[in-house]
Amino acid sequence: MEAERLQKDLQRAEIEPDWWVVNQSWQDIKTTEPVLQNRALAENKWIQKVTVLSKDTALVPWKANEPTGWRQLEILTQH
Repeated sequence: MEAERLQKDLQRAEIEPDWWVVNQSWQDIKTTEPVLQNRALAENKWIQKVTVLSKDTALVPWKANEPTGWRQLEILTQH
């Protein structure tokens, strides 16, 4: 898993991350489309693995348009 490899690299540099961010998560997307529902289910095991790597994990939901700029990031942090 990419997060595990990156964490090991950071630890070799004596950096211990407190947070991991999971981008484009399907966990909180409300849909009845079977393919998208399955995608959300499939990412569960990866999210569980990431949550044990650090003190906290943030899930950033999938968005049709990528949030850019500080105002968009501020909106993301308010949820």
